[in-house]
Amino acid sequence: METRAKPTFNVRPAVTTIEVDGVVYNAQPVGPVNWHQARDGDYTEGFKQGVMSEQLNLVHSSYINKNSDDNIAKKHAKSIVGIARNHLVTGNTAVYGGNTGCEWVFAQDFPEVKEGRIVMNQDILEARLSTKGMRKINDNLHISADGQVRAMKRAGFRNGDYTVEQMTASNQPILMTGDEQSPSKMVDMMKLAEKLGYLSIPSQGNIRVPDLDEGDDWLGLDGVNWDVFDDDRYSFGVRQ
Repeated sequence: METRAKPTFNVRPAVTTIEVDGVVYNAQPVGPVNWHQARDGDYTEGFKQGVMSEQLNLVHSSYINKNSDDNIAKKHAKSIVGIARNHLVTGNTAVYGGNTGCEWVFAQDFPEVKEGRIVMNQDILEARLSTKGMRKINDNLHISADGQVRAMKRAGFRNGDYTVEQMTASNQPILMTGDEQSPSKMVDMMKLAEKLGYLSIPSQGNIRVPDLDEGDDWLGLDGVNWDVFDDDRYSFGVRQ
C-alpha cells in the first residue's frame, strides 16, 4: 500500500482558520442548515463554501489530528470530528443518477441551481467530459479537464457497507469528491473510528448531494439517504 505523509493541521487562533495541506479553512462552519442554505451561507469575507473534496480533506485531517500533542489543534480537530459524528458534512457538490437506461452516474462541483432546485443536464455533463484534457482514471471513471465533472459506470457498485479492502478498491469516493486519494482517506477514518465504511449512489433520474458522516456502525460518504432539504448539514468555507 502506498505510504502517504501525515496531513498537516495548522490552527491560526488569531483569525480562526485551519490550514490543511495548503488549503485554508474558516474554522467556524455554517450550520445546521439544508444544502441550499449551506450553498448560500456567509463564510465571512474572503471565504466561500468548499466543494466535497475540500470538506473531506478537512474532516480526514481532523480524524488524523484529534489526538494531537498540540492542544489547540486537538481542540479544533475534535470539534470537527464531533460535527461529522453528530451531523452531516456537505459541500458545493451534487450527484445525478443519470437518465433512464444510462450506465453512468455523474457528479458535479458548483452545480447550477434554478428556482430552488439543483439542475444537472446529462447532455451538458457529457459534453464537459468530452473536451480536451478529460482524464480516464480507468474504464469505469472519467474526470473532466477542470476536475469539476465526473462520471462512473453504475455496474459493479452498490449501496451498503464496505470493508477496508472494498473501500480501497472503490471508485465511488473519487466520483463523489474528485479526490483520487479519497478511498485511502476514507480507510484512514474507518480505521480510526473502528467502523465499516458506507457508500451509496442515487438511482437513475434522481439528483442527490453527498454527505460525510459517522453513524453508530459506519463511516459514510452517502449520496442517497439524505434529502437535499434535510437541515442537519454543516459546511466549511475555504479561502478564495
